[in-house]
Amino acid sequence: MEVKFLTEERKTKYNQVKKFIIDYIESKKLKVGDKVPSENEIAKLFGITKVTASRALNELVNEGILYRIQGKGSFFAGYKTKTSNILVFFPIVSSYDPYFTGPLLETFFHSIDGKGLNLSLCYFKDNKKIEEIPYIKNCKVIIVAALNKGEGLSDKLLKKINIPVIYLSSHADTPVSYVAFDNKNGAKKAVEYFIKNGHRRIAYFSAEYKQNISNEERKEGYIESLEENGIKEKIILGGDYTEESGYKLAKEILKMKNRPTAILTCNDLVAIGAIYCFIENGIKVPDDISIIGFGNYKILNYTKVPLTTVSLPVKEMGKKLAELAIKKMNEGLAFKNERIILPVELIIRKSVKKIC
Repeated sequence: MEVKFLTEERKTKYNQVKKFIIDYIESKKLKVGDKVPSENEIAKLFGITKVTASRALNELVNEGILYRIQGKGSFFAGYKTKTSNILVFFPIVSSYDPYFTGPLLETFFHSIDGKGLNLSLCYFKDNKKIEEIPYIKNCKVIIVAALNKGEGLSDKLLKKINIPVIYLSSHADTPVSYVAFDNKNGAKKAVEYFIKNGHRRIAYFSAEYKQNISNEERKEGYIESLEENGIKEKIILGGDYTEESGYKLAKEILKMKNRPTAILTCNDLVAIGAIYCFIENGIKVPDDISIIGFGNYKILNYTKVPLTTVSLPVKEMGKKLAELAIKKMNEGLAFKNERIILPVELIIRKSVKKIC
């Protein structure tokens, strides 16, 4: 198929790509969560570079029509209309996490498919942007991935709109419903497993970005478990949720004279980065140092060291989120806030060694 550009209308290539995507969505009658053509497909179809194709897709993301998941592609997010039953807000930084956002949204969309609902997926950079959306008061349920402290809707707006609001991650001090993981207990299980295997010098690789709620809960569980077992020394190194952070923090461990014998990381990617650094520097896992991750990401199937990790039920969260959204939508003004904490599981593999 050859696409000719309408030069007489002075349209740029990337604007024509945008129009093509919109036409594709409408002609195929895509539902929210359905995939649109990839960068490579668009570049080949229009005879343009991947950069131009990516620019067009990213602009549609900014307009709220698409969302993108690294390694999986671009997907229809729904048109933002005044009749949306459910509005879903995700912080832009989280939309590119293929291990959390991807499985969560996929399960959520499948769970509400066929319910006759008009759903819109939106991205936000800060709370002000959410509250400025003019049709926010006309929907029946609002879902916000308020992953950091201070994110979400203001108390003033919550009182004003008087409709159900559901957060992802626990917000005990805010009058909303939420679905969250039992992060604190997961961290305690990991630390107690280390202690059971003889470890007393245990470090935590933390993600300090914007006071991430999940990380704060995991860190709290780490500290509490040490204290309950009479261990006074706490070794906390701050970074973020990336492999690069795990690599850098492992470098800091290598500089220590009295190194920890075990490390709990804030997620699996950090653990992978740390393991790579240790192997690169002749430190064996678990012979020389033991590691436990958090997440149970699919990427662990390809790591050299089978990683013991705290498994997060991401797909279960997607199902519970859909169930709660539909329930709250049917309750109307009689809704009551509910808090759902999903249990986590320690998956034991080969990255922890028993020491004397």
